[in-house]
Amino acid sequence: MRALVVYGAPYDRTHVVADHVAEGLRATHEVTVVPVAGATVDLMAETDLLVVGGPTHVPGLSSGIHGLFKGVDGSAELAAAFDTRIDGGPAEPGRSSRGIARMLVRHGYLLAATPESFGVTAHGAPLDGEVARARHWGASLGIISTWAHAA
Repeated sequence: MRALVVYGAPYDRTHVVADHVAEGLRATHEVTVVPVAGATVDLMAETDLLVVGGPTHVPGLSSGIHGLFKGVDGSAELAAAFDTRIDGGPAEPGRSSRGIARMLVRHGYLLAATPESFGVTAHGAPLDGEVARARHWGASLGIISTWAHAA
């Protein structure tokens, strides 16, 4: 099975979390991690699970994430969304993972999990406990995806 983890941010902090989510997924999936600019329609069509993340500290969703879905039909494939927030700020206001999740659903994807937020420092390092949490979340997505495709 194949998973694609896409991070839509010009900052390393979202990329770092994307890599940890991918580590968790590797137990069950062949995983590719790319910035939003590297997520081609062909690459997305070859995946069983699409995971998209972006920063919460950037107002709204980046134009790259909006553009990611142009010409894409999820065809009921599974997907999940996450965001990063500096210093573990509030997970509710301006939570970009919710907007990403809505876009995934609008483009035909089925959500494998509720949107998730991960705390990072201003310098890009995950807060204490967030590395393990990101890897666990990725592993959980992998199990859900494997189970769903077997059913």
